[in-house]
Amino acid sequence: MRATRLFFLFLVVLVSACDSADVQVNSIPTLKSPADNASNQPITLPFSWVRADIDDSYRFQIAINADFASMILDRSGITDTTTTAYNLRYKTNYFWRLSVQNAQGVSEWSTRHFRTVSGLSDPEPPTLISPVTGSVAEPTSSALIWHSVADASSYRLQLSRDQAFTNLVFDLNGITDTTKVVIALAENFAYFWSVSVRSRSSWSWLSDIPV
Repeated sequence: MRATRLFFLFLVVLVSACDSADVQVNSIPTLKSPADNASNQPITLPFSWVRADIDDSYRFQIAINADFASMILDRSGITDTTTTAYNLRYKTNYFWRLSVQNAQGVSEWSTRHFRTVSGLSDPEPPTLISPVTGSVAEPTSSALIWHSVADASSYRLQLSRDQAFTNLVFDLNGITDTTKVVIALAENFAYFWSVSVRSRSSWSWLSDIPV
């Protein structure tokens, strides 16, 4: 019997795979204005940059520190090459940065620094009187009391169940007195309260203290 030889051909295909999510955009955005280290900038401030060669959208951030741990503005999905920040504080150093996103991925950040104009001075925040920090066994109806501030036109009072003031019990504007009685507080629960003052120029920073 004649032997039959069988031959097998194996085709090996080497495939180089790449996870598109790990691909970085080749170039970072070019910022236009304000210039780096610009001073005397208005508290309503437009920002602009050069359009990237291939762009889908931009992400824009402002912070009061260089590591952006304390961010005051974070906008994503911007399709234009300009955006505006409103109600910045006078005499304050800020950092802003921009990244671009497209089908390739997300670019590195472009970052700059600026300082706002002196303008009118912000009023000092009110000094809170009662309840004192860390007080316990407060009644479920309590009077929140703070010192008056010279040249104040009104106060804003916030009561929250967390120190970040994301879970507000109430947020009251236009208070002209320095005392507010709150009722029906939950028993065995921590509260935090803040007061800011409105003057002819601007709002103060918040004062905050736990009930």
